[in-house]
Amino acid sequence: DFGDARIGERLYELIALHVGLFHGDKTLLRAFLESYGIDKMVEKQFVHQAMSYTLLFEFDVLGPILQATPSLRSATSLAKLAELLWDIE
Repeated sequence: DFGDARIGERLYELIALHVGLFHGDKTLLRAFLESYGIDKMVEKQFVHQAMSYTLLFEFDVLGPILQATPSLRSATSLAKLAELLWDIE
């Protein structure tokens, strides 16, 4: 059944993996990206793009991760939240 099939940016699919499956664990994210080919996946704008797709994601992924990870709630801006959630450097 291809009813939900879409064509789009592959980074969009990473949102569900990182926020859902990995529960925001950046160690798991880094391991995944390294095995997938980090040099091709992570570019200069990775954190910004990943946060943009997080905000645009079809389902609410921020609510559950903010509830489960109190340290993310200390972010005073979207840029800081993006850094806390997505920056693997």
